[in-house]
Amino acid sequence: MNGKRTLFIDIETLKSPIPPTREEIKVPGNITKPDSIEKYITENLQEIWEKTALNSMKGQIFCIGYAVNDEPAQVIKGTEEEIVNKFEEVVMEHPFLDWVGHNLLDFDLPFIYHKAIKYGVRSLRNTIPHDRFPKNVFDTIQMWAGTNYQNKTSVKDIANCTVLPKTKSLSNVLLGLVGGKDSHHCRLSVNNLTSTILSRINKTINKRRIVTGK
Repeated sequence: MNGKRTLFIDIETLKSPIPPTREEIKVPGNITKPDSIEKYITENLQEIWEKTALNSMKGQIFCIGYAVNDEPAQVIKGTEEEIVNKFEEVVMEHPFLDWVGHNLLDFDLPFIYHKAIKYGVRSLRNTIPHDRFPKNVFDTIQMWAGTNYQNKTSVKDIANCTVLPKTKSLSNVLLGLVGGKDSHHCRLSVNNLTSTILSRINKTINKRRIVTGK
């Protein structure tokens, strides 16, 4: 990234505070009997509710972990509106040029962008990259996938493959926290995993360029 200023981010989200209504639950078309429909709704309500954490229009931001270059990672917590406003302060304080994260383009950035619109946080809304292919966003899930753009490998699996076997001091902590709703995970993911995975991928790309000239 040519020495540019870099912002590493990772968000954790929670399900909607309000459970889905019966009308919002889509029952498969092959289930038509009233008793079967009732059974499907009862058995799947909790799972469907949990999945609202992945929907920026229904879920909530629990925390935002961030780090600037090699500085220690920080975690922003509070109400969702407080988190978004505090994150705006961080972004405005630094002239960030590069954004780095795992699944950043399909999840973290759109989620924050939509919340910035919801709460009228204009500077953050205008600063977050929201073009389809922004040049200042480095998404490790896409960098890892390469030409197989549909490959959505988790940060944990990439870490197991490339980082953790050679970073044993992290393994016990990370394996228990990755994917959990814990602000400590935000900090660890930003400070250790994402930056290390990005470094590993970039080193490989740079070695290839030296050998092939491409």
